[in-house]
Amino acid sequence: MDSEALVKLVTMKMPYDKHAGRALADLHGNYLVWFAREGFPRGELGQLLELNAHPRSQWLTRFIGAHGVAPRTLG
Repeated sequence: MDSEALVKLVTMKMPYDKHAGRALADLHGNYLVWFAREGFPRGELGQLLELNAHPRSQWLTRFIGAHGVAPRTLG
């Protein structure tokens, strides 16, 4: 898994919709499930949302912890 993509999940903000301004890693699971069902946007944003839609398993928690960011409940 690309560490640059993981950094972007934590730092990149959702650019539109009711979740505008929220870090991609903080998006609610139900919102990601909706994208998975309806289709992800094209381009980098869609790729990152799709990556984030995979079960929020230990890789994200470990990554956030290793980079000194306090993990929150992620959906």
